[in-house]
Amino acid sequence: MRFTGSKFYAICSTAFSTALTTGLLLSTTSAVAQETATPAAAVSQEVASQEVGPQPYRQMVDRTIEFLRVRGQQSDGSFSGEVGIGPTGLVAAGLLDVGVPADDPMVKKALEHLLKNVRPDGGIYANASKHRNYETSIALLAIGKANQDGRYKDIIDKAEKFLKEIQWDESESIDASDTAYGGAGYGSHSRPALSNPSFLFETLHSPRNGPEDEPIQKALIFLSRCLYLQSP
Repeated sequence: MRFTGSKFYAICSTAFSTALTTGLLLSTTSAVAQETATPAAAVSQEVASQEVGPQPYRQMVDRTIEFLRVRGQQSDGSFSGEVGIGPTGLVAAGLLDVGVPADDPMVKKALEHLLKNVRPDGGIYANASKHRNYETSIALLAIGKANQDGRYKDIIDKAEKFLKEIQWDESESIDASDTAYGGAGYGSHSRPALSNPSFLFETLHSPRNGPEDEPIQKALIFLSRCLYLQSP
């Protein structure tokens, strides 16, 4: 099972709309890489040469990066920070995936903004956020990509534990027969819906959590019901 595809919400923000372009490029590259077990950088070159040619593809990426660098980022390191930390996490993850290094000033400031929102419960979300699942999941995608030297391991471990506790299961006094089982809401403990847990599922579906991991299996039960498939 691959939790990839179109998972991005639209908001009225030029910066975030541009970041979405980077995110979609990231999504295409990552999806092909997962299916072929080919490094993302190699897939990026292959996709570019087959679909739009290497030069237009790279120009598109470079212009997006430049826009974000010149006009997209706010002084505190955020992107569209007025709506929470989600857009900042999405931009940082996209930038890292198209080759911008973690020590690049723009990426570094974005990561610092995310890290300022690490909470005692392990979540990574804005103060008084009603979207704790969504924000933690996206922040974790970005932080995970920047964790090449293991410096964020403790933060990642605690954030994953936080996300697993948000998932609807026996801790909410329901069992596998309940239609909400295995799902997740935005994070204010609202009812699960297919759009809400998508980032959570993708975050948990990583080298750190194999397909037999219990939260992944619970998620598959929820997803299979949404797709009218027989549950595992």
